[in-house]
Amino acid sequence: MIEVPVRRDGPWPVVAHVAALWVAGAVTTLTGGWLVVLAAFLHAGFLLVPPVLLLAALTYAVGTATRRVTSLTAGHGIRLLWALAYTFLSTVAVLFTVSALDALGTPFPPAVNLVLLTLPFPLVACAFVDRWTVRGPALVVLLTGVALCVWLPEPVPGAPAGSPVLREFGQFLRAFVTA
Repeated sequence: MIEVPVRRDGPWPVVAHVAALWVAGAVTTLTGGWLVVLAAFLHAGFLLVPPVLLLAALTYAVGTATRRVTSLTAGHGIRLLWALAYTFLSTVAVLFTVSALDALGTPFPPAVNLVLLTLPFPLVACAFVDRWTVRGPALVVLLTGVALCVWLPEPVPGAPAGSPVLREFGQFLRAFVTA
């Protein structure tokens, strides 16, 4: 019989890990959000580097403080790769969320916008946790969100074919590349 190790540390380290990464993402969004707008306006993609580096540094610090939550934060090298992967995936998820909110065209109060914009941070954090009871639902929510956005119905009859979220996402990305 295979003996399965039982964790006796409870859910609190996972909760602290996910909450700390959500706070790091919110801090990055609040402090670096204006640089994203400026980068899109000036067509200067290099202005995106400081917020991304801030998020990577904060993520590495959180991974150092909460090493027991995921095996990907055990050593320094793997923790750096984990921080970079988390930063990349959560940044793409936030940009996708911005595109989805733009495509919906529904104005939300600023507090709701902040929660919606930072929601990908804890979801991506949960996707990296070792426990499948945390990872599984997070992956389901992330993949469901992507699927709903890709197949989101057209808001206006007669609009161009295709997903409005993907069109917004493409326009958002083209703003940084074209001069």
